[in-house]
Amino acid sequence: MKAAIEKLQKLLDLILVVEPNFLKKQEKNKSTVIRNYGQVFSSSNIKQLTEHKFRDFLKYEENLHWTGLQRQGSNLCKDMRKLRDTLEILIDETVPLSNRVTRAEKTAYMGKAIITPILQVSFPEKYGIWNEISEETMKNLGIFPNRNKREFGDWYAEINSRLVEISKNLRIDLWTLDTLLYLWGIIEKKLMDLLMHS
Repeated sequence: MKAAIEKLQKLLDLILVVEPNFLKKQEKNKSTVIRNYGQVFSSSNIKQLTEHKFRDFLKYEENLHWTGLQRQGSNLCKDMRKLRDTLEILIDETVPLSNRVTRAEKTAYMGKAIITPILQVSFPEKYGIWNEISEETMKNLGIFPNRNKREFGDWYAEINSRLVEISKNLRIDLWTLDTLLYLWGIIEKKLMDLLMHS
């Protein structure tokens, strides 16, 4: 873990040299999305969630962070009652995280790339993002846990604890950490492409 944190710190330092307002931009985007959607996914409002509002959240232009989520919109919104019930369970902090995530994942089309952004926007200081990009980057950094036949939610709980630890060490929030992991993945891929074709 220490080596991965050091690598990410070096990348963050480099980004801040090239783009000094990087952290401010991340904070601005996060604040905008939480202001627009944090209460939408709250226990007091989830029963009133409309298909239109949910589909809006899935668009990059609205969530300012994740692309491709809208591809699952039609499938997720086929049964809005089922979706609302699933989301109500997902954001219920009285239930252990692993149980909530496992139950949500077992709902058709509700995968990690949808579950974790909703958790992030609902509880930005507690839950990090797990998607194909962050998973691949964590694997390349040697910090992605093995599944070992665990329930999906138990797996996410361990991944999340690692993300929280990294964000604390880097002194950045989980939203910004997700961007950093994304950028690391892009840089690593381009570097590998260059090496393969040189």
